[in-house]
Amino acid sequence: MIVSNETTLPETNPVENLFTSGDTIRESSSIASANAQPLPVEEQLASRPSLDSTPVSLGVEVTAAPNNIETEGILDTDPANYYVDINGNIEAQASETIGRLANWLDIRAWDIRRLNNMNYRDQIFIGKKILLDFNRISIADFEISRRDYHANLQRDFFDTHQIKGSEEYEIKINDNIDRLAQNTYSAPLWLVRQYNPDLNFNRIRVGQKISFPLLEITEK
Repeated sequence: MIVSNETTLPETNPVENLFTSGDTIRESSSIASANAQPLPVEEQLASRPSLDSTPVSLGVEVTAAPNNIETEGILDTDPANYYVDINGNIEAQASETIGRLANWLDIRAWDIRRLNNMNYRDQIFIGKKILLDFNRISIADFEISRRDYHANLQRDFFDTHQIKGSEEYEIKINDNIDRLAQNTYSAPLWLVRQYNPDLNFNRIRVGQKISFPLLEITEK
């Protein structure tokens, strides 16, 4: 039994509305001139540097990382997939928008919509596959920008919050995971996902048990 249309997150439920108020990038971005022809996706992926990291506890900040990428420590406990697959697709993650993806790629948001047969009103949800255009920005540079963004988002959060425990919640009729996370637990969805790495956020059912972090604000 599915909870309700309100609880299930359909494709029309925008990821950009989750904990990103005032932070959505406009549906346009400046276009820089391309000075060189990019390598095919397969060759870019083959030459992508490996990112080795050591797992750490939730909320622990590690500032040193291999390959001069200072994002790996904070993302060690994050189950989200921030990489590009062999076909040039990504999985949309919390706090991402079409506009933000376009900004990282130095293209127009409409270019991404056209590639994915999306109209202006279509939104993205967590886990949705999005085909991207790497004609201006390399896959490696895109992945660095993307991971830096999410690492900074999480680092800023843990600068003012700490985890004091967790609580298991059983989904009821008319529940909405967005509102539960935001209004009941004051937790960003990316953190809820870390506690529920196998959870399909687009298909929540009555009786399903979800772990939510219990947070407290820290004084700086």
